[in-house]
Amino acid sequence: MKRTLLMFLVISIHSFAQVSYSTLCKIQDGKAYGYVNNYQNGFEVNGTVSFYFYDCNGRLIDTDDSYEYEYVSYQSSEEVDYTRAPDKACDCYFDIQKATTVSNNQNGFNQPSNHCDKKSYATLCEIRDGKAYGSINNYENSFEVNGTVSFYFYDCNGRLIDTDDSYEYEYVSSRSSEEIDRTSAPADACKCYFEVDKAIKN
Repeated sequence: MKRTLLMFLVISIHSFAQVSYSTLCKIQDGKAYGYVNNYQNGFEVNGTVSFYFYDCNGRLIDTDDSYEYEYVSYQSSEEVDYTRAPDKACDCYFDIQKATTVSNNQNGFNQPSNHCDKKSYATLCEIRDGKAYGSINNYENSFEVNGTVSFYFYDCNGRLIDTDDSYEYEYVSSRSSEEIDRTSAPADACKCYFEVDKAIKN
């Protein structure tokens, strides 16, 4: 299944220097709660924010947009929005990029798939038995992953605790799900995110 031609592991970094903020989405009691974890200066969320909902197989099943205003304080975690979660949703993602002018050097990390008008794929990251598995669910035409892919690890409070980059090559077939990479997960990681945007070749 895995056709890795070349992979260079890069030393994990524990600094937030490359990331201004990250988002966290939690489903609880039928509602989805969207948070922003801010690692640098305070900023405003003022515009359209989006929830993306995934079933237990990692497939995108719904989205929900709303207009929000929130001031996110210096190095803080803030709840920005909440909404009803679909009954079949097992996981969710919260996106604020359209609503802030903050430059996040980690582009793509806060850009999930949107089945209506954005990317034609979504990524899935699962932690099992001490390893993190990064997969792609492709909804449209085939493409290549050829470049640097990244894992982002979060503790149980949604704080970014580690990253891991590697060079990967994988051909992703039309309308398929493909495992792209795997790596060791930190012992205290509760959740992870897998990012491939910079490596996508059409």
